[in-house]
Amino acid sequence: MKRISLILALSIFVSYITYAQTASTIIYSKDLNTAIAQSNKKNTPILLYVNNSKEESSSKMNNLTFRLSKVINFVNDNFTSVNVDVADISNNSVLKEYRISVLPTYIILDSKGAEISRFSGYSEAYNFIEKTKVVMDPDNSAKVKKEAFDNDHSFKNYCDYAEVLHRELKYDQLTDFVESYLYAFMPVDKYSEQSWKYLKIAMRKANSRIFYAVLSDKYIANSYIGKSSLDKVIAQSIRNYALEYVSGKGKDPIQIAGPIVSWLAIVDDNSASSHYINIAFKLFNQRNMQFQGAKESAYEGIASYLSAEKVASLEEADRNYMIKFFKSIEGMPEQYITAFETGLNDYFKKNI
Repeated sequence: MKRISLILALSIFVSYITYAQTASTIIYSKDLNTAIAQSNKKNTPILLYVNNSKEESSSKMNNLTFRLSKVINFVNDNFTSVNVDVADISNNSVLKEYRISVLPTYIILDSKGAEISRFSGYSEAYNFIEKTKVVMDPDNSAKVKKEAFDNDHSFKNYCDYAEVLHRELKYDQLTDFVESYLYAFMPVDKYSEQSWKYLKIAMRKANSRIFYAVLSDKYIANSYIGKSSLDKVIAQSIRNYALEYVSGKGKDPIQIAGPIVSWLAIVDDNSASSHYINIAFKLFNQRNMQFQGAKESAYEGIASYLSAEKVASLEEADRNYMIKFFKSIEGMPEQYITAFETGLNDYFKKNI
């Protein structure tokens, strides 16, 4: 009797250990083909988790969110899962195959391997579960929402499809969509809080059609969005544009670029760094003036105007931007960059 009791106790203990081990981690299939076979047996969708374990966002998912029991249980109960770590270069083909530009990305597939929906980026436990519940529903897929909008160009359908693109971090597609259809709506809709979520992403590029459209409509947009919120997005877009331009990546002629950057001192007039950018941008474009020594004179002017002491005294975010701006200027002579860095070091030694 004692022997039987001992065996029973050991059996219960082993079962408990096995369950604990199973419940302490997400169970992954070895590859997608195996997952498809298992998905058909279990009658569950597939969670394709594409990540790079060497990058911060993916590492946080692996070591924080995916270590929590409620997330583990949710994933194991509802999915057949596959973990594709592109830190292993042999897995990189999945990035092209599934058109992935942001990591980590979570793709929900049906039992045949066809995509239902997806979302991307680091998420804490509650957000991950809620987002996953949404994308598990085929009625929330990009295809379904796009078809609904194509059949009825209502503001609701516009926002529903824009939300899918936003959730999936497909910002280029979102920008194209907003640029194509936002004009059709009345200001109360297109500048509403709901629409602003998508509009401010579409305005990332300061030379885009939607950026110009909002600028031309700014008085009305201010009354709905709020002047400070709108000015903040406009200023950030112009800052990004100016940085890209002086680094040699901007392709617009100065007749277009100049007026865009000049707006910065208008919408962000309380920021010293915005005025610094505006002046430095004008000096930068003097490189191409038709007189001897124009280029050298332009670089010398920028280095003199954007002194290390002036830049170092800015608030941290503005200071970091201006340091990047100065160092990114195409063709800036090395001696000016070295002097700028030395000046920054000297300033901080004196003021820390």
